[in-house]
Amino acid sequence: MVRDVVIVGAGPAGISAAVYLQRIGLEPLVLEKDRIGGLLLNANLVENYPGFPDGITGEDLVDLFKKQLERWKVEVKQSEVSKIVPMNHGFNLVTSDGEVETKTVVLATGTRPTKAGISGENGYEGERLFYEIRDLPKEDGAEYVIIGSGDAAFDYAMNLSRDAGKVGIVYRSSEPKCISLLLERVKETPNIISALFLSLTLVALFLFLNNNLLFGGSINGAMYLLSALAQAQA
Repeated sequence: MVRDVVIVGAGPAGISAAVYLQRIGLEPLVLEKDRIGGLLLNANLVENYPGFPDGITGEDLVDLFKKQLERWKVEVKQSEVSKIVPMNHGFNLVTSDGEVETKTVVLATGTRPTKAGISGENGYEGERLFYEIRDLPKEDGAEYVIIGSGDAAFDYAMNLSRDAGKVGIVYRSSEPKCISLLLERVKETPNIISALFLSLTLVALFLFLNNNLLFGGSINGAMYLLSALAQAQA
């Protein structure tokens, strides 16, 4: 079977394309290697999406996206695309579940979390070091250190601050790169602390060797590192 359209990625862009194409009768197939919604699932409050004047959490918005996909009976399959091969009349997609032929491909792969770049990183992944909020252990009163200076890092900090004991933000740039609105909100949140570190090796030292510089030596619960760094997916 040759598909009319295959969409790679089920984040906001892929979902928008899928609903549009389904409504005009093209019946797209959406391939998503992970979870519907992508990094939107980590968002504390989405305020720049029309229709929600008071904002909406990333998880709640993704739930609405899922309902819309179900409403239009869009086919979404969990499968990773490893290769796209151009053909005379379309494309052949090599996926984790086999090959798919299609006349058209829509790439909506978005961004993906990236490595933090600290020493000993691989040995702590999934235990003390994480790349998405949704993967963090759910522990009230836990302490978190977030690496990053952009919107995602400061939004994640606001998200975690509701249940965390303390949240720290560390970055290598001379100043935060987030929008001023997020910066002001973080400054007004008493259990969030931001600091500048010139080397992420220092982050590894104070976090993993309990050299608790950021929190003044006071750590009351479990402590985790969250990288808010991301890059566009190829």
